[in-house]
Amino acid sequence: MMRAVVLNEEGGPEVLVIEDVDRPEPGPGEVRVRLKAASLNHLDIWIRKGMPSVTKPRVTGADGAGIINAVGEGIDEQRTGDNVLIDPAITCGKCRACTSGNTVACRQFHVLGEHRAGTHAEYVIVPVENVHITPVHLDDESAAALPLTFATSWRMLHTRAQLQPGERLLIWGASSGVGSAAIVLAKKMGAEIIAVSRSDYKLKICKVMGADHVINMSTDDVVKSVKEITGGEGVNVVFDHLGDAVYKNSLRMLAIGGRFVTCGATTGANPPAAITSLFWKQLSVLGSTMATKDDFASMVRFVRLHELMPRVDRVFDLEEIVDAHTYLEGAQQVGKVVINLS
Repeated sequence: MMRAVVLNEEGGPEVLVIEDVDRPEPGPGEVRVRLKAASLNHLDIWIRKGMPSVTKPRVTGADGAGIINAVGEGIDEQRTGDNVLIDPAITCGKCRACTSGNTVACRQFHVLGEHRAGTHAEYVIVPVENVHITPVHLDDESAAALPLTFATSWRMLHTRAQLQPGERLLIWGASSGVGSAAIVLAKKMGAEIIAVSRSDYKLKICKVMGADHVINMSTDDVVKSVKEITGGEGVNVVFDHLGDAVYKNSLRMLAIGGRFVTCGATTGANPPAAITSLFWKQLSVLGSTMATKDDFASMVRFVRLHELMPRVDRVFDLEEIVDAHTYLEGAQQVGKVVINLS
């Protein structure tokens, strides 16, 4: 048996319960990871609320890190004992999208905690290709904070927007998990970073993390501030996960030939098209979802090479999962909220 966070019904944080469930066994091509830490994402909140509604009961959680303690048929027994972090994207490996390397387009694309048992438990089963050796500079909590947000940010910046050294990057919601990951990655990529958030406290931390400029969108005119910072030139890339509330101003702030890259729409998904801005300024609008297998592997290599650290805001015990959800949903954090499972 094992302890796990189980979602039996949709609702507020109080619907999450800790239950004793059967410890899973790895099948062919799979490994079992004894989790040391996991982390929360806004995906966990959406799933808890039924957006999307998932098959229940469901063990929640996408991100995690720990030690391989059992392997299935076809896997080298020597993998047992490896310290690993987990890629939460499960794909078939056989379709045209997968064999071409574009695994995010797999028709059987699944996410841990959404389509199958997740990481908010003592053990999890994943395909062997979904585990990566944890960089030695990361402790368990930091490793668990890495996967979803860093992989998403890496694909947005490196693969989709192709951010270059010296370019100007504006990050909306810079204190979030994905936003803070973008700061860490973009700083090492050589970008000039403008971090935007609603809190002076959070922006001070963004500055420490590597932001060159900070703007409080609650008190400042973001468009005017960017114009002053850039001498009227605008930014080369806008990094967004908010949607409606910032889309129009994002296009206004982009320089000619700029790129708007998005992975979410928490404030609404149907902004005005603003087609004239697109063709007149020759802008690119780029969508991005999570990361391909190659994206994830290259992100881990980049983190290892440069010894990058995700920001862990707060660590909760498994029994405090309700409090952890409440804290994240209240947008109190800068960086990641982590669950201790050791």
